[in-house]
Amino acid sequence: MNNCPNCGANVNQSEVFCRVCGAKIVVSQNNFNNTQQNQEMNNQFNNQNNINSSNLSNNYNMQNSINNGVVKQKMNKNAILSIIFSIVSMFIFWWLSLVGISTGVVALREIKVKNEKGKVLAIIGIAIGAIGEILYWYSNIIAK
Repeated sequence: MNNCPNCGANVNQSEVFCRVCGAKIVVSQNNFNNTQQNQEMNNQFNNQNNINSSNLSNNYNMQNSINNGVVKQKMNKNAILSIIFSIVSMFIFWWLSLVGISTGVVALREIKVKNEKGKVLAIIGIAIGAIGEILYWYSNIIAK
């Protein structure tokens, strides 16, 4: 900010005439150099801020798969296998229920550590596997 030499009002550095009295503002060489230096410093600061903010957003987008502001989580494959083995064990091989239970337990551990989806599938796979195992033992040993 400069002052008008005629009335003393505050005048912006870019103005040529005073808004109050209309006098012409003469810019000295020192003020001009200071103005140029300030503008260069502001440009460098703004460029650095733009670079930093773009780097932050790029890093965030690269680390997390973002879709409409929601972080996508992967589905745990062992949870899917658990429910498949458990359902198949009800109809074909009884020992697949043991595989379904064990893959469900492994899936629950992985889901907790890796922050993945599929907790409900793993629990359902364990439950169906346990029911299949109980039905097998009931039908073959206790009922006979």
